[in-house]
Amino acid sequence: MSKLKYLPSPVGRDEARWVRYASDSVLATAAALLVTGIIYVFQLYPRIPNISLVYLLIVLTLASTRGLYSAVVASVVAFLSFDFFLTQPLYTFTIFKVEEWLALFIFLVTAIITGQLASALRLRAEQARKREYETRVLYELVRDTNREENVERQLSIIARCRRCIFFLGSARLCYSTARCKWKTGYAGQYSFVQRASNVIG
Repeated sequence: MSKLKYLPSPVGRDEARWVRYASDSVLATAAALLVTGIIYVFQLYPRIPNISLVYLLIVLTLASTRGLYSAVVASVVAFLSFDFFLTQPLYTFTIFKVEEWLALFIFLVTAIITGQLASALRLRAEQARKREYETRVLYELVRDTNREENVERQLSIIARCRRCIFFLGSARLCYSTARCKWKTGYAGQYSFVQRASNVIG
């Protein structure tokens, strides 16, 4: 028989998404302001003209660990805080020198593009892990099915595993029979189960 251990509601998923956005916003803002504070306290600008490149480390770290949203937030906060605290005249968003406007604009564009690239690499790595997981689960399903000599039991295992098609994020469904134990922890639709069920009609 099948047992549903955890299946969150759409409302819970929306709340978790907003919590993640809020935490990413706070983390990105705090990281950018921390770097700005260090530069301001030790007066590293304009003694080190390219000190703004330090922000790129923050953007890359956030993009590779948290995603594109936090990287963009950090880029914008870094742009505004650098303008407000470090460029003349201080404590305003007014810049008199054209070259400083150009430098800040280039920094903002570079930071956003860098964050997008790092976030894309992170997403590809997650997709590769998911494909590896699906392949392993499919192998285990075929192996456990082949162990059954009774055709009806084989079809029963495959048909029941068809129930493991998910449509809610963070869903976890555990299905077990006498010979087959299959545990999935990824969200999304697992099309290989659908194809296996379609083969048997």
